[in-house]
Amino acid sequence: MLYSDISIDSSQSNYIIILRECYDKIFNKIISNNGEIKFSGYEFNNHIGDITKDIRWTWATNKKSMRLFENCVKKLKPDINRLFGNNFTIFGASFITLYVNEVKNSDFHIDVNSFYDVKTPNILTLIFPLYIDEDMGGLEYKVSEKTNKYKYKKNSVFVWDACKLLHRTEPYKLSSKKKRVLVSLNLVSREEWAIQSIRNTLKYQGNMI
Repeated sequence: MLYSDISIDSSQSNYIIILRECYDKIFNKIISNNGEIKFSGYEFNNHIGDITKDIRWTWATNKKSMRLFENCVKKLKPDINRLFGNNFTIFGASFITLYVNEVKNSDFHIDVNSFYDVKTPNILTLIFPLYIDEDMGGLEYKVSEKTNKYKYKKNSVFVWDACKLLHRTEPYKLSSKKKRVLVSLNLVSREEWAIQSIRNTLKYQGNMI
């Protein structure tokens, strides 16, 4: 399978509220600082990315902060393993923040390049929205040269094969700056080449684990 839209169990909603509360506490530091962020025992590394202009990647870098993310999607693991035909664990977790009024310079890309990639997915990207408005862009992705659009939805995650799905942030324009925040998790199989590939990729996006 190349991608799938999966509903989040309603019992997980409290964990998402807790995750959002943590994000709100560090939002000002995310916007103003690059580097380490610490709050109430949570540790993150904040990194300005280059795929989409002004994007911020804020990575969980200790067990307490990783658990915040893991709790939100832990009940999805059996469905993900079944749909993508492998056994996955979470390798990286981050907030992806855009606090701008316009996105126009966004390039199509795949998340992980690997010479060892095979037909069976070994590295996945999972994303769901924390803050997003109707007029903010979703995800554009290409299948057989055709461009498709995915609109982020509350209580739903979009999961895709990180080595195969060509995608980008859908361009958008607002009347004023608003925060657009996605939660991103990187999942990997037990294959050593896959673990090494995702480790090398995320290192350049600021994941210091």
